[in-house]
Amino acid sequence: MIESLNNREPNLRARAYRITRAAIAAGRLVPQPCAGCGTTENIRAHHEDYAKPLQVTWMCHGCHMEYHAAEKADQRPGSIRKRSYTEYACLRCGHEWRAMFNRPAVCPKCKSYSWDEPPKRTVKRRQVAQEESHANPE
Repeated sequence: MIESLNNREPNLRARAYRITRAAIAAGRLVPQPCAGCGTTENIRAHHEDYAKPLQVTWMCHGCHMEYHAAEKADQRPGSIRKRSYTEYACLRCGHEWRAMFNRPAVCPKCKSYSWDEPPKRTVKRRQVAQEESHANPE
């Protein structure tokens, strides 16, 4: 029903996006944490009905794509909060995050590809030099 209305008027979607962006810029609409996972990064405004451009559900990009994938498969869940996420922590910078994919390629904060491996050099050169100078006073 809503989908047929949205398909009938293709400019309705663009109009809803335009109104939403203007409301965000004016401060009348404030982005909230993701309704699916609670993150505040990469937030999108999801419109259930483009005829109501200020009625949005805030979702991160991943939850938004998962929501539409479930919708296309005709398996829309009753609540988007029933997603399963895996918690990850970067061993390089200490950042912690949740993701719904198998293994993230990079840490979202430090962009390290080796986020799940401890740093190879755990002792800084300066500390080694200080220890050597204390061991061999000249």
